[in-house]
Amino acid sequence: MEITNHGQIEKITIPAGWVEGPPTEFQGIGTRSLREFHPPDAPNAQLCLFYRGLPVSADAGDAFRSILAEPDHQLTPEEIESLREILRERADSKVFDLVNPPRTALVGDKRVLMLEGVYKGTNKYLQEIFLNADGSGRVVQEIYFIAPQDDYCLHAVAAQEACNSIQWKVAVETW
Repeated sequence: MEITNHGQIEKITIPAGWVEGPPTEFQGIGTRSLREFHPPDAPNAQLCLFYRGLPVSADAGDAFRSILAEPDHQLTPEEIESLREILRERADSKVFDLVNPPRTALVGDKRVLMLEGVYKGTNKYLQEIFLNADGSGRVVQEIYFIAPQDDYCLHAVAAQEACNSIQWKVAVETW
């Protein structure tokens, strides 16, 4: 299954046999969107395409854009703190344990922020990509795979292959 024209994703190939979950309805201000895909026998192993619906603050956007403008690197504690608004609960060590320090890397031809860790309360594992979707740093598109440990181990490779298949839309101008 191929998904086309979703935010900055021109095309992504969803793992063979995976199905799309039910549409998610959001209330309130913004244009939040979430599409979720999973193996038919593991609905808790979810590959998700998410947009939070509203831009982040100018300060957070500037920090994000600046960090992504640098060569690939592991984020320093100061950089992680500057992205607290973007990372949300994943920046809180009481809620989320990082498996590896967040880092920037190229996925296709776009530099993104990558994060990997475990939610303490649910023991769900997460791999996530944060993308500067409009060049300003304020519009953040997220692609993530989340699952309980057993399902994560079984399906993480397929989810990673899907992320590696991403073809991005033409680059936006940076501010």
